[in-house]
Amino acid sequence: MQRQHADIYKDGSTGMTVFYSSFTELLVSVLLANIRQDRQRRNDPFEKTVIVVPNSGMQRYLELNIAKAFGICSQIDIVFPSRYLTCRYKQVLGKDIDVPAYADRRSITFELLALWQQYDDGLACRNHQALDDLLRQYGKPRQRYELAETLAQLFSQYLNERPELVGDWRNNRLHYQGKCEHEAWQMALFQQLQLGQYDRSDVQRQFHRHLTTSSSDNRQSAVHLFGFHLLPPVQLSDFLALSEYGKVFAYLFNPSISYWQDIVPASVKMAVTLTAESEADLLSVGHPLLASWGQAGKFLISAIDNNDGEVELLDDTLQATDLSANPRSVLSWLQAGIRDLGGNADALKQAVTETVSNDAADDANSFELPGLSIHIAASARREVEILYDRLCQLFEQRRDINPSDVLVMVPRLSDYAPHIEAIFGHHGDKAQAAIPFSLANQTAAEADIESQALLSLLTVIDKQFQAQPLFDCLANSCVRRAFDLKQQDLETIHYWLVSHHFAGRYVDDNDGNGSGNGSSLEKLLDSLLLASVGGDDCKIADDSDRVALAAYQDSQRESLQKFCQLLPAFEAMHHLRNKRQCLADWYDDVKQLVEIFLGDSPTMKKRLKDWFSSISQVGNEAQFDFDTIITDIRRVFESEELRGPFLSGGISFCAMIPMRSIPAKIICLLGMNQDFPAIVPKHPLDLRTVKPLWSDRNINKEYKYFALETLMATREKCYLSYVGQDEQTGKRLPASVLVNELLAWIEQHFPGFGKKITYHYPLQGFLPSKQQVTYQPLYKRVDQEHFEQSGHFNGGNAQFVDFPVQFKATEIVDALLEPLNFYLNKRWGVSPIRRSDNQLAEHDMIAFETGLDHWRYQNCVIAEQLFGHDITRQLKANNRYAPEPISQRLLAKQRDKLTPLIDEIKPWATLDNHRLRQFVSHDFNGKTVHCLIDVENNTAQGLWDYKAGNLHAKKWLRFWVNHVLLNNLSTHNLSAHSISTRTNGQSQLFVLNNNCQVKRFTLNAFATQSAAQDALSDLLSVVNLLFEQPFSTALKLSQPRDQAPELSIQPQQNSLYPDLMQQAQHSDLSAFKQGILTINDRIASVYGAGVYGGSRT
Repeated sequence: MQRQHADIYKDGSTGMTVFYSSFTELLVSVLLANIRQDRQRRNDPFEKTVIVVPNSGMQRYLELNIAKAFGICSQIDIVFPSRYLTCRYKQVLGKDIDVPAYADRRSITFELLALWQQYDDGLACRNHQALDDLLRQYGKPRQRYELAETLAQLFSQYLNERPELVGDWRNNRLHYQGKCEHEAWQMALFQQLQLGQYDRSDVQRQFHRHLTTSSSDNRQSAVHLFGFHLLPPVQLSDFLALSEYGKVFAYLFNPSISYWQDIVPASVKMAVTLTAESEADLLSVGHPLLASWGQAGKFLISAIDNNDGEVELLDDTLQATDLSANPRSVLSWLQAGIRDLGGNADALKQAVTETVSNDAADDANSFELPGLSIHIAASARREVEILYDRLCQLFEQRRDINPSDVLVMVPRLSDYAPHIEAIFGHHGDKAQAAIPFSLANQTAAEADIESQALLSLLTVIDKQFQAQPLFDCLANSCVRRAFDLKQQDLETIHYWLVSHHFAGRYVDDNDGNGSGNGSSLEKLLDSLLLASVGGDDCKIADDSDRVALAAYQDSQRESLQKFCQLLPAFEAMHHLRNKRQCLADWYDDVKQLVEIFLGDSPTMKKRLKDWFSSISQVGNEAQFDFDTIITDIRRVFESEELRGPFLSGGISFCAMIPMRSIPAKIICLLGMNQDFPAIVPKHPLDLRTVKPLWSDRNINKEYKYFALETLMATREKCYLSYVGQDEQTGKRLPASVLVNELLAWIEQHFPGFGKKITYHYPLQGFLPSKQQVTYQPLYKRVDQEHFEQSGHFNGGNAQFVDFPVQFKATEIVDALLEPLNFYLNKRWGVSPIRRSDNQLAEHDMIAFETGLDHWRYQNCVIAEQLFGHDITRQLKANNRYAPEPISQRLLAKQRDKLTPLIDEIKPWATLDNHRLRQFVSHDFNGKTVHCLIDVENNTAQGLWDYKAGNLHAKKWLRFWVNHVLLNNLSTHNLSAHSISTRTNGQSQLFVLNNNCQVKRFTLNAFATQSAAQDALSDLLSVVNLLFEQPFSTALKLSQPRDQAPELSIQPQQNSLYPDLMQQAQHSDLSAFKQGILTINDRIASVYGAGVYGGSRT
């Protein structure tokens, strides 16, 4: 949007020139034209153009526009008001002038805390009863810090906004003359802390005097003020003084071309009517939205209008354009009504009526609604999900709109950032369309992973080593990297710390003095070690507090080692909780904490150095406890805003910050809930409430003005969203007062239109058929052909998958042994909860035979004797390695017991042990089924396996199934390791029972290839039957004396699926039973006659 204007630069010209517009693009075009003229008239090519902006968002917006216009943003200094005025003080008054620095609130906070310590110790006199009562009320460290922080903020605001108050205090004179009981002691604290050194009143008066007497030859180049709607009176007076010394240009957002400073909200007029009806008749509401939302911008416009200067209303030139006179949507009708103060409302209403009544407004599948839409969700996450779906639809329908044309703002970015990253980022989910986006205005506590790690460490100490904070700390990526923690380690440690009742809280039992029986962390480590050892030789001491942890499972040895390394590091943190020391010592302790857990991190070192430098002037005499330090570090990290990638090419997510009227085609406001904008009451200690000024900041009014700026800055679509439904009860929740006022004004002119642009969404990700189906559903649906009716399971539609075409040998065995679980997993995709086979009960002694799965030791001994495996590595890999003396004793006992089995297997076992893995193809019911053979002990002497302990069905069945699959390898695929090439075509199964008797079962090779195919067909027929229908059965292996083992059916119950169990119990078992009998016959025909009775000791 370009605009031609006359040359406003004249030789020696001074004063302030103000450009008003409701279009930020117009203000930018005028700024760019003025910069061009300024550069053309300069004598010094290296002289910089100075632009003063209110915040970093506006700074980024101007940098992009200047770079777009000139090719590069160079020789331009975009600064904030405080920095610019400090530089101008030195330029005008000389570099030797001592310009007071702005008061640092944290420094004042700790100086107050140190002073109050002197009060408590009797080293300083206070003599103010009100302060005494206040300090008694705020007696705890965190309360004291909160009070000191509040007073520091008030003192800083007095210095910036009440120079008369500060001047009286410096002269030891009460400003309000006893009208407030808190002024006397606040003045006393102000004087004791010598805060008058930060008062700039004297320097400012010198600055103004010098400007009035300065010659025209010393005048500086022009300065440009852009994007303000509020300036403190002190800073505004400086800029007005500079306008007498040089040229000052102000580019200000003004929502209306008419004079609107005297209009009042309807609520104010109604309140006046109740007391003085005659006076109320003199009040004008004008446009209700402008009257209600525009109060925060009145002061600056009125103050500048009262100053002698040039004023130019840029929007006057837009009266004949399409944007103002011919609104195309309700949004542009709203903007035009505010812009001309509703003077042409009837004509504008007639122009947009046709658009409103168009059938497109009823089409929920179109994003082309009349410029405004309101979306009601049940949670912040659903707000983001709905926004994602809507934007996907928008980009599909409108090829002229890119992600960079969308600006999304939320009240608190920390409440939405995790949902935004999860939904828009998708984290590798290729099925979802990833939309480029960026998060701005995040603090160090929200976005910096190292800062989060430090805060989590401090939280662990603060929470006295409770289980959940401790695990949250370990889950931080920086801590994980420092201690080499993998995901499996985290899951194991989470079970130890959080899931088990033992780890409810960890505290130092001895207050850090190192005496006694040790801390709870040490006791936990003892319990874990004892649980990992077990055995008759492992007894826990008589100390009743030292109980064994019932949490030892497979593959936890390495996790335990890492946990042992972690505990001393956390143990060293115990003493910090009870320390009370000076700030320098706290700085050293926190640095040491960072070095232990984060390593050599330059970023964190610099951040901690910055944290300490601003408060280092507080003397070492003052002692602070841990509560004060952790509260202050949290405040710093939560307020330190990182320079995020604002307006970086994708969708820009940012916080709602006043004075940032950045235009965009699509502007989305999320979180327009009932509590926005927040009503922040004045603090009872704030002396400004005694005599408030029109220029005092009001957060509630500023956010309303922000809403007005946003409404006027939207070019095509304004998207409003709020949480209007309780996600637990479904109760309707009210919207923000801004949304209600907006809808009320629209309904007044277009009855019924508010319902057309308001969309209610359910809790889940799918929308009802009557409403719009989400464009990119976050919850994926299976294709329609995968759905079919079921009259038994839950009485509704069921989601099925096709019959699997790939099986592992272990899956076939699981199908035979646990038919119902196989049906749930393969048919429904449900994984039943499986309990550990080796759970330990809590007791005083861990016995080897009952506490741990002792057969792991037996298998390790066999592997050691047959193949020379490292037994220590084997046991450690399974978290079963006890301390050396105990392990050696346990292994010696197993070697003696396993000698008969080892002697039997040695002739078959060779050092070149092979593991055969190969697919066997089989045509079944018109499709090819691939079965994966998986044989561990496939040697040059044939297929063999062993079982140490009682014969169980799963082990035996898996061996037989592999035998069947091996015999089905096609002739042209025979390998050197195929069973068909083995000596005598046999495979051996060795079993050692509890009586140390060895049984060797010989499985002869099938006589023909067709016999093997028939056996495989019988096996897959049973698997297919189990896939198609649930059976409330399980298989049991029984072996009568000197006879072949047989599979039999026994009932099985599953209380988690009552509807399915009812269907399974009424299933016809005849086909299943017949299939099991056929398999038993096949097994009997394969096993050699007379083998079952053969055994030897």
